[in-house]
Amino acid sequence: MMNINLLPWREERRRQRDRKMVANGVLIWIVCGCAVFGAYTFYQNKQDNQNKRNEYLQGEIRLLDKKIEEIKTLRAQKENLLVRMQVIQDLQQERRKVVHIFDDIVRHLPEGVYYTNLTKQRNDINLSGTAQSNARVSDLMNKLDSSDWFTNPNLSVIDIRPREGVRLSQFKLKVAEQKNDNSDPTEVN
Repeated sequence: MMNINLLPWREERRRQRDRKMVANGVLIWIVCGCAVFGAYTFYQNKQDNQNKRNEYLQGEIRLLDKKIEEIKTLRAQKENLLVRMQVIQDLQQERRKVVHIFDDIVRHLPEGVYYTNLTKQRNDINLSGTAQSNARVSDLMNKLDSSDWFTNPNLSVIDIRPREGVRLSQFKLKVAEQKNDNSDPTEVN
């Protein structure tokens, strides 16, 4: 029998298989590397896009916050103006009221009574004056009580003093303003 040596052929085939396996391994590594790089790039682009959208939203939120602050400032200014308008309206009504009060005080002044001092504190008016008699002070109180602008006259002091041979009554009187519903009692509808 013959002796055939098949070893070099097998060895050559094994080397080819090893080279093929190394080439396939390198190819698999390259494909896997490309897949990992592609996936990384894809998700990095998605993350960059999301970051850009977030930055845009943050910018818009900052703009809206500025607008909200402007709105708050405008509301505060509006409230301030409304308060000022109310004060002006109250002053306008008070001005009209003061004219009527002074007019009524003079209209209800009986003959022989003279005012020396008039002060106003909130809704009370303090009157000081001189009268020829106590009856005239009483008449003044009755007239003020019947007025549309005054109520509750209260005499606190009456002092009789002779002056130049005539007895005069010095008085201090407090009267409250009548609460009117912002209507003028002298107006005719």
